[in-house]
Amino acid sequence: MGQAVKLSYDKQVDFMEQAEGHIRLQWRPQRGVGLADQVYALLLGAIDAGAYSSGERLPSESELSRSYGVSRPILREALMRLKADGFVVSRQGAGTFVARRPPDKLMTLARVQDVARYLRTYEIRSALEGQGAWFCALRRTDKELAEIEAAHRDLLTALGVGAAVAKLDFAFHRSIARSSGNDLFVELLDALNELVIGGMSLGVGVNQEVPQASLNRIAEEHTRILEAVQACEPESAKLAMQYHIDQAKRRLTDRARAQS
Repeated sequence: MGQAVKLSYDKQVDFMEQAEGHIRLQWRPQRGVGLADQVYALLLGAIDAGAYSSGERLPSESELSRSYGVSRPILREALMRLKADGFVVSRQGAGTFVARRPPDKLMTLARVQDVARYLRTYEIRSALEGQGAWFCALRRTDKELAEIEAAHRDLLTALGVGAAVAKLDFAFHRSIARSSGNDLFVELLDALNELVIGGMSLGVGVNQEVPQASLNRIAEEHTRILEAVQACEPESAKLAMQYHIDQAKRRLTDRARAQS
């Protein structure tokens, strides 16, 4: 019998590495949380805790399904999400391998089971806010543009002095949605308010000690969105918004980016 690795997931979970390389997992599924999200969280926690090392091949789907006590479709969905977030990679004919560990602060600033929900929110935001920015650049009024510019100035000021920016960041994004000419964009963004601000706050925490150059890149991404809206260029606004949201997600999940 090998090393026991502890992972905190509301209650203590034991990963016990066996001599033959299998991992026996004892865990209790939670009500109100999708099984795929829970398995995603457990696998990510195992990677973070060192049960699976960077570059190591994960056990087969059948072995993982048996270890985690879930069906193979549930296990595949969890692996698909881990792959989408860059934590694992599939190699044809060879299996699934750990690509990287999550940034240290990601696993200490948020409950591991919440990480999956925050990352899923970025996927929704890319579609929702990208299209909202497209319509904003097409329909915004001069008054609405002035409000967007004011929100942009407030955000850049806060970034420049290292202040808390999550709410100001959300205010900028909300001003874009509100200027789309379609109330549903802002209503849907407001419905996601808690998850969006939570993800933004987590991103700020993970990247809190990054060099000023990284904060400058964040500022530049917002400025590109504003410039496209100012120029009334819908496609550029959409692409700039989607690029920014994709980069925000990468900064949250990529250990290298979080340290540079």
